[in-house]
Amino acid sequence: MAGRRNDWKSVYESIQREESLAGQLKLCQKARRLMQQRTLELAAGGGSPDEESAIDEALRELWVLEEKLRKMIN
Repeated sequence: MAGRRNDWKSVYESIQREESLAGQLKLCQKARRLMQQRTLELAAGGGSPDEESAIDEALRELWVLEEKLRKMIN
């Protein structure tokens, strides 16, 4: 399950490397789904409060980024 814990992080970090705005938005959506899935796993047990905090912070930052990207694309 350790690799699974890092899935959302790797996708989240890849957003900055993506050059196209549409590609960034798709990665945002994928990262958000992975974060939500991981949050459900953590709620069922087996996670750390630090990881929960990291996901919460990343979700807030991701929401802001998604909104900016949507405005830039439209």
